[in-house]
Amino acid sequence: MAIDRHNLRGKTDSELHEWLSGHDSDSVEYLAGIQELMERNDAPVNRREWIVMGIAIVATAVAIFAVIIMYE
Repeated sequence: MAIDRHNLRGKTDSELHEWLSGHDSDSVEYLAGIQELMERNDAPVNRREWIVMGIAIVATAVAIFAVIIMYE
């Protein structure tokens, strides 16, 4: 985890957008704000990836079990 030098983690999304609008697009502060937004938006995607992977593993196990039971 990166160090939160600008105290961005404690801001709400609307506060973060407002904070970003006050900085130039080439400043370090702006880049830190964009990085924080990207991390916030990436978290739900990671959760969905793990859920889908779990479902796929269970489905594969059920398919293998069904094939084994069918041919015995």
